[in-house]
Amino acid sequence: MKTSLLNRLYAALTVVVMVVGAVGLTSCSDNDEVEEGGNVEIESGFVGTWSLLKTEGWGETTYLEEYVRYYSDGTYANVQFDVEPGEAYVCKGEWRVSNGQFIMHETEGYLQGVTYRFDIISQEEDKIVLSMIGRTAYLERVPDSVIEEYL
Repeated sequence: MKTSLLNRLYAALTVVVMVVGAVGLTSCSDNDEVEEGGNVEIESGFVGTWSLLKTEGWGETTYLEEYVRYYSDGTYANVQFDVEPGEAYVCKGEWRVSNGQFIMHETEGYLQGVTYRFDIISQEEDKIVLSMIGRTAYLERVPDSVIEEYL
């Protein structure tokens, strides 16, 4: 249990450092929702459940498994399984695509209120590659049923 809490704290601090470095002290504001030219959209190719296969770059991921489900209404649920068998941490938020970036805003969880802005490196039917501040995440589509019991 102690290891699980320390792992979550490390992951939370890592994300905070990434976000502060990437976007300074900016946050999601009302003008992000409607941008000139209709550049904000819910990209249907992202809708579904994705498994984090690996990350590259600085830092280390301490979760054995991590999944995220992107819903067509612009919300998401992220499920992280710790080293403790059967223990899961769930956070939720809103997502969208804007000007070549994949944007996630956490509304429930340890980092409530934080906005993450990832560059979209590649997107295929069953694979996504995102990057933020020199850290790259590789995701692969999986059946929705993989995390259903945790949502």
